[in-house]
Amino acid sequence: MARAVVFPKVRSRLGPRLRALICGSAPLPRETQVFFDLLGIPVLQVYGLTETTAILTMDDPGSAVPGRVGTAVEDSIAAAQDVLHERAAFAAGS
Repeated sequence: MARAVVFPKVRSRLGPRLRALICGSAPLPRETQVFFDLLGIPVLQVYGLTETTAILTMDDPGSAVPGRVGTAVEDSIAAAQDVLHERAAFAAGS
């Protein structure tokens, strides 16, 4: 009943052009992600490091799994390691 009556009303209030949400500020409760999935709005989780100002991992829009963050973004792990290595060397006075 909720899918037929309630969810379409909620979805229409969020706007017809909303295709997905991106969450990257904190761990997203699985239940929140499932709720938006039921509305037909996928929530794509990302993970990154403030130190690198880059996304390291991201959900694939076609296969997001509630409660998990997707795979590594190409070349992001190597770039993050380089930045952290440079900062460690700077802090050590090298």
